[in-house]
Amino acid sequence: MLAFVGFILLGATAFGQETDDTQKLDGTAQDQWTATLAPAKNGDSYGPLEEIVIRIPDDVPFEILLRLGLEVDAIDVTPLLAFEDQSFTYRPQQALEPGEHELRMIELTPDGEVIARGSWVLFVSGDAGIADVSPDVDPFSLSATNSVEFSQRLDDKGFSNQPARGQVSGGGYADTAYSAGRWSVTGNANYLLETQKARSSTGRRFDLGEYNFNTRFDGEDIFGQVALGHQSLDIDNYIMSNYSRRGLSASLGSADEMIAVTGFSFLPESTVGSENITGLGDSDNRLMGFQATAHPVPAWGQDFSVTGIYYNGQGSNGGFGIGGDTIVNEGDGWGVTVEHFLFERSLQLTGQYARSNFEQGDVVVGEDEAQGDAWSFAAAYTPFQSEEIGGEYLSVTIGAQYERVDTFFNSLANSSLAADRESVLLYSDINWGSVSANAQALYQTNNVDDLEELPTERLSSYQFSANYYPTIDPPAEGETDWFGQPFLNLNAGTAGNKRIKTPEAYLGTDTDNQNYSVTLGGGSSYGAWGWQLSETFSGFLDRTNQSSDSTNYMTDVSANWAVSDAVQVNSGVQWSRFKDKMFDTRTNSINLNLGLQAEIIPETLNTALNYNLNLLTGDGDTPDNTIANGEIVWTILPPTENYVGVALAFQGLVENRDGNSDKSFDGTDWQAFGLLRISAPVSY
Repeated sequence: MLAFVGFILLGATAFGQETDDTQKLDGTAQDQWTATLAPAKNGDSYGPLEEIVIRIPDDVPFEILLRLGLEVDAIDVTPLLAFEDQSFTYRPQQALEPGEHELRMIELTPDGEVIARGSWVLFVSGDAGIADVSPDVDPFSLSATNSVEFSQRLDDKGFSNQPARGQVSGGGYADTAYSAGRWSVTGNANYLLETQKARSSTGRRFDLGEYNFNTRFDGEDIFGQVALGHQSLDIDNYIMSNYSRRGLSASLGSADEMIAVTGFSFLPESTVGSENITGLGDSDNRLMGFQATAHPVPAWGQDFSVTGIYYNGQGSNGGFGIGGDTIVNEGDGWGVTVEHFLFERSLQLTGQYARSNFEQGDVVVGEDEAQGDAWSFAAAYTPFQSEEIGGEYLSVTIGAQYERVDTFFNSLANSSLAADRESVLLYSDINWGSVSANAQALYQTNNVDDLEELPTERLSSYQFSANYYPTIDPPAEGETDWFGQPFLNLNAGTAGNKRIKTPEAYLGTDTDNQNYSVTLGGGSSYGAWGWQLSETFSGFLDRTNQSSDSTNYMTDVSANWAVSDAVQVNSGVQWSRFKDKMFDTRTNSINLNLGLQAEIIPETLNTALNYNLNLLTGDGDTPDNTIANGEIVWTILPPTENYVGVALAFQGLVENRDGNSDKSFDGTDWQAFGLLRISAPVSY
């Protein structure tokens, strides 16, 4: 991810006020649910170690909950979340610094799309090193959420690779906390249950998922912390990314955090399961190192920092060498980051340099190909930060970044970093009342080491997005104007890749192509119902004629209606028109979705029905597909705190295929399941 993401404007400074990120990442707005941040205990600000509770709407399906994540100041803290009573709870492992902090809850969809489900700026006050604990509050807490599903396939036809007729699946999450004076201990873990080994993420029927145990001491002058298990450290640079890894870390620093040192020993990649439970058991698959941060100029305080990092380690890339032995890569590296805020923190300057050494298994390369450098310089200026102009609050950020990553730069601790690029990025964000907009331009070239045998190409990318989400005061309570609560969004972008230098005797094809896309959307909400409409035009142009030019129009219409407190209906239609210009072919597709959720007997009997129709027409006759599925659930005992919940369910699915001219594709398949669900929320 490019470093400019770290400069995204917070947009609001008051505690509890939502930022505009939800609109930026999720333009659909009204028919999408949003999470709710619970207020602080004193109503105005959070304590440094106070729990942060985020409420999820009751009708959000369980499978969606598994895709949610939480970021605090752009750091992923998802492994530290506890879930109970339809709420996520985050307990800071170290005291949050006084001031503003940004929280963002996101959903990662199966197709890789990131949807913002909530974004807030909260204010933390008080001593950053000591938690305020009332004598009336129990210093120990324990909670757990457990669920098990017994499934029996009652009937089926046509589906291949079916699992066993009877199976058991489930999982659970537990977290605990204890505090005594300046000491605090927290822990959390989840478990996975799946009797079908082929469907188990670890290959075991019952196994540990992720866990974390953390012990912290906050003294008057120093703090110390030791954490074991899955954790995301405040480390994100060329050498090491900040995603969650399993292992051990220890931190020590001054109470005011003017200086802090963290040592770590981690697995190179994220993992789940009880194998190598500590993350320290395999010397051929381990990263070790440290990071130190200092604010060396007392007069500048927290506004100037220098951070250094070093690591060395080994790790497998999943391949095999001669004789089937796993290939073990080795690497080490170091880096320095300098950050400075000026002019009352309206200007942020960041410089970063890293040096990496990497040896890929038994591959013998020259010294130049085993080493690489990466460095960048970035500046972000905020001339307006929540300034009231024209009765609306205005926030503006403009920024630029220069970045160079050598062709052979590779770090075991940051394997996803793209190497071989030199780029310049310009961007701007604006939030003014109901309007938000973002623009960016990126210019990037490859072959930065100027290797004679490689071609050099330049990527030019331009992106623009804008959202309008006005606040409409209703004419009366429970009423809306004829236009409801409207919203509009626009997204446009183009990216071109062009060859600027071709080596002599180069046998590859030339490069000169362009992608472009424009989406205009809008909609409105009327309380009980809402609608949205978007139109997208996209295309691809290859000026070398090596591949086909193409265009595509996509129309997307959806609506939702809460018929009553017990009945909700949703629908959507996508209509795509694709044209391949080289072969002069056209393909049209229509995808229709209808859904119904109904509570037949309040808190006892409910059902959900879904219908999907996928039609393909145009040049080349392709099969059509229809899927209908549904579920009815009888809650015998509703789950409550420290009491078991029991429910019976029946699920069914029918799929019909129409091969049109090719009748060999015709057919109807179905399957039906009976399920027993047991849940047990525990709290102490």
